[in-house]
Amino acid sequence: IGDKKEIKIKISVADDPNYPPFFNPRCYIPPRTRNTTDIWPLMGTLHSLLGYQALFTDRKRGSRSAMALDNDRCEAKVYFIKKGDDWDYYIPVGTTPTFSFGCTNDQTPRRATPTLKPYWNASYDRPEDSAINPLWFVDGKKKHRRHILTEIRLKDMITESPSVYECTMDLQAPNIGIKASMKFSVEAIGCHDGFYGGNCSEACVCQNGGSCHPFNGACKCPDEWTGRACDIKSALHPHNLHRKRAAIYMYAGAALGGIVLIAAVTIVVVYVIKRRARNIRYVSDALV
Repeated sequence: IGDKKEIKIKISVADDPNYPPFFNPRCYIPPRTRNTTDIWPLMGTLHSLLGYQALFTDRKRGSRSAMALDNDRCEAKVYFIKKGDDWDYYIPVGTTPTFSFGCTNDQTPRRATPTLKPYWNASYDRPEDSAINPLWFVDGKKKHRRHILTEIRLKDMITESPSVYECTMDLQAPNIGIKASMKFSVEAIGCHDGFYGGNCSEACVCQNGGSCHPFNGACKCPDEWTGRACDIKSALHPHNLHRKRAAIYMYAGAALGGIVLIAAVTIVVVYVIKRRARNIRYVSDALV
């Protein structure tokens, strides 16, 4: 038939350290209640002399921006890209601006301050993060020399109330100079019920009244339920223990009743057999 060929396949199986996901109560956000089309679970507002501008709403639905969430550290990162003729003029090729950004917070409890980091040549110099879309850096008919990627990082977030910061910024480049002070606030608005993730586009799996964490989809189950999706009855819950005890008592009662019935039947049978044997003996004696 021909030469026989042998194919060997090696399969390695390893546990996923991120499964099941951890429900971090520090940065839990209830499902969104307001009627808004914003798709991010966090909304930032910049208060400046130019007025109020919603910053973290992703109005273009991911075409130029994205939000990444870290549940374990209650951290959020926002990426957005800027490109255009103006930036090509303000920051000529071969130059790197000087930039500084700092914030303070005097709330109680005190909030960790956000950081802002620009990547001036993001076409080839940018962080490795799956939230960053490579298509952001593809030019159309007009080719730009600068693709500026900005990263805003919010650390150790407290989501139970809005965080308000006083910030200053200083940007100096060959053809532009900006110094500004501003108030910056971040409010946790959550995702619509049944969804989670930076874009509130991932479907939750929590059942039986479980709460879905908007950062990673982890479930917080009611006391009566357990499991990744709150779909397994908890054997340790008092209600289930009561039902289990009741079932045990029922089975034990049925078993005990069966034993008593068998014993009673046995006694009756023995009694009947003995009585018949005695009657036979009496009849035999009478005949003699």
